[in-house]
Amino acid sequence: MGTGYSSAVLYGYSNTYIKAIESKLISKSTMQSLVNAKDIPSILSILINTDYKKNLEDFGGLNIKSGLIDFALNKNFGEKINKLINITPLTKKNLMRQLTGKWDLYNIKLTLEAKDQNKDFESISKYLINYGVYDSLFIKQAIQETTTIEDLLSKFMINSPYKNILQKALEIYKKNRNILEVNIEIDKIYYENLSKLLFKINTIDYNVYSIIKKEIDLKNIINLIRAKKYNMNFNYLENFIIKNGNINKDKLRNIFENSKDIQDLISQIKMFDLKSQLEIYSKTNDLLYFEIKAKSIILESSSKLKYSVLSFGSIFGYLYLKEIEVSTIRLLLKAVQYDLNKGELLMLVQ
Repeated sequence: MGTGYSSAVLYGYSNTYIKAIESKLISKSTMQSLVNAKDIPSILSILINTDYKKNLEDFGGLNIKSGLIDFALNKNFGEKINKLINITPLTKKNLMRQLTGKWDLYNIKLTLEAKDQNKDFESISKYLINYGVYDSLFIKQAIQETTTIEDLLSKFMINSPYKNILQKALEIYKKNRNILEVNIEIDKIYYENLSKLLFKINTIDYNVYSIIKKEIDLKNIINLIRAKKYNMNFNYLENFIIKNGNINKDKLRNIFENSKDIQDLISQIKMFDLKSQLEIYSKTNDLLYFEIKAKSIILESSSKLKYSVLSFGSIFGYLYLKEIEVSTIRLLLKAVQYDLNKGELLMLVQ
């Protein structure tokens, strides 16, 4: 009874808030309606009646230009991340910041790609998650005030909680000038730093612990797919394998070296059944379809997290659900451009 009482005191407010915003997540039936929508105006007519209403109205409501929809989605997501950090109990706030840190690094990686390709702020602004230190304003200034990748990384490192990650990224860039390798290394160090907290996380909430380990597996598998796509060998790839997942390096090597192409590789991955996304990938060349399907599978395998109450897991669970929701909507909007088969898209949300 003492433990239950202390949990109620610690997570009472956050649990009440999470339950309130969970009710505003898009239902499976509404998501299927979005899949069946014939065009972007039809999608907007559905989204305007959801939690995205205010954000869409900020950019024009039903008359919003298609290029601004991503702004609205990401603004909504950024607001939720900020709120989740704020409502997390003080004793767990640092851990929540570390878990949401991947979105800081996502913004940084996006900016590095833009600078490498000589693109301006406007080219990436709609994809940025507008929260935290590395928000849209900071990113815009960073792009305008720097001329090289080295300058940009140095600016990001100033008073940064990710200084060790970015320092290593700078070293790799100076060595080979390859932004793809830099961004893969950023992910690797982030997740390996996070994996050092796995024992602590396991004592706080096993479901969160389980999801993080599977996220590491997912990152490694996406790197296998990317390497197969570009005809890389595993000896090169293994430098970017993230430790402490469920699938060890030898197993990953075996999957990679015993598959002749991406389709064959996907069929050998037993943890995630991603075969339903092969047709979509062949049309879009976008690895994000694999990622979102895998995240949905991860969430289903950690089903208790969705019903977690008075715990850290309830906060993290909402964040994970929201991430999948926003990413899925973005993919559905993109899919309209490719006129993808409705059956293929339904496989993404089932």
